[in-house]
Amino acid sequence: MAHTLTSFIKSAIPPVVVVVALGWLSTVEVEMPEVFVEEQIIELRDRFYDVAIPDDKTIWAVGKNGKIVRSDDRGSTFVVQQTPTIVHLQSIAAIDALTAVVVGNDGTTLNTRDGGKNWQRVAAPLGDIGNKIFRVEQSPDGVLWATAEFGSVLFSDDLGSSWTRVGGDADVAWNDVAFAGSRVCITGEFGGLSCSDDQGVSWQEKDSQVDSSMMAIAFRDQQHGLAVGLDGKVIRSDDGGETWELIDCPTSKQLYGLSWTGDEWAIVGEKGTLLLYDPAGGTWVQENLGPFGNIWHTAVTPGHGGLYLSGQKLGLWKDGALIQFGRFR
Repeated sequence: MAHTLTSFIKSAIPPVVVVVALGWLSTVEVEMPEVFVEEQIIELRDRFYDVAIPDDKTIWAVGKNGKIVRSDDRGSTFVVQQTPTIVHLQSIAAIDALTAVVVGNDGTTLNTRDGGKNWQRVAAPLGDIGNKIFRVEQSPDGVLWATAEFGSVLFSDDLGSSWTRVGGDADVAWNDVAFAGSRVCITGEFGGLSCSDDQGVSWQEKDSQVDSSMMAIAFRDQQHGLAVGLDGKVIRSDDGGETWELIDCPTSKQLYGLSWTGDEWAIVGEKGTLLLYDPAGGTWVQENLGPFGNIWHTAVTPGHGGLYLSGQKLGLWKDGALIQFGRFR
């Protein structure tokens, strides 16, 4: 009976009605929900080895595979800038919001004069091997200095448009450079530490008091400097880098970077190390990075009321908490 009824209904609907119905269905627009996929400017796999803060809004960060990111709103948003290289970029010195110089692996040096819209590659006078450039800093008189492998030291007095080599052919890597007034001091492997008072024409070796490789050096004025390195080694100078003394440090972890905040020294390293050192009272504070307490950082840069930490992750330490940029889980 049911079969007979179905057959009757089918036969009762004229073919022309079926065709019209199908035609109408073909004109119906089905609204699909719009799905927006947010572009991840800072990815999980990214590594940023240095940060520059040229003014009260701008952040530049450089790192792995030639990547440079920039923010003009204190890190609320970032953009990726196009570079002519895919080698790891180790350090950046920003003269202002438009002018910056970057150094990295394979003797790479880059500069920009338009805020990073265009980056130009500049040849560095290094050999075919041992040509990794670790750090670039600007001296008080405006000269850019860079340290590299095999004892190489470079300087540029034209904001990175050209470089001059003033050192080299030594079996030591110079990891960082700092300035005590007009004096230039460099530090590196095996406790190596030397200073120059004649713009790199000659260098005087200083006794660092340590055998561990020193990774970073800085001066807070013409007399007082600090250097940090592997095995938790920290040394201090109170006479413009002429002599150095080993001071107690509350950790034996590897220390990679430091900066003077205006009130105290900030030091970063492996396994979430963030130390604050007050040289006046000789007191130390070990900060707790919370859920990010096992990541490493290579540099710490004061700015915008906090400390920018760069390394395995890029973030801002402020008011006792670490704010991470980008994708971090």
